[in-house]
Amino acid sequence: MPMNDLVSDPPRMAALKDLLEALAMLGALPRRALTDVRIEEAVFTLALKDERGGRVVVAADDLRIATQRIISGALGHGFHPSPPELRRVCDQVKDERVTEYSRRMREQRMMREMEERRSSRQQRTPEERERVRLRTEEAMRSLDASSIDPRMRSRDR
Repeated sequence: MPMNDLVSDPPRMAALKDLLEALAMLGALPRRALTDVRIEEAVFTLALKDERGGRVVVAADDLRIATQRIISGALGHGFHPSPPELRRVCDQVKDERVTEYSRRMREQRMMREMEERRSSRQQRTPEERERVRLRTEEAMRSLDASSIDPRMRSRDR
């Protein structure tokens, strides 16, 4: 499933054109009741806006993917979706996109950290490496033999 690359560009919010395209595609599904096209457009537009009804908060790609999922039966019924149903599927798509973005950011951060550790180890002088080796040996000798599992002691002998 294609996801927006939030690293380079934030997602474009759905415009009226995107909503009309989605409604045209969803129009192939049977309706539970006849509706006025102008009212339908207004109600579906409202469903894509924030809680105050101000600005559209659904990304165009999320709307497109949600429309495809609904046509593929994601709602569990074969009827034209209600505005809340469309918004719920759009929100699910957005949540998946954000989760994927977070996963990729974690992976990138871990890779950077691993590379930083690797490069810092390579930058150690021979004296630093010897000091680490001596400290490790000293720590191993200082372990109390009684605290070691008896099965492990038999291997040392």
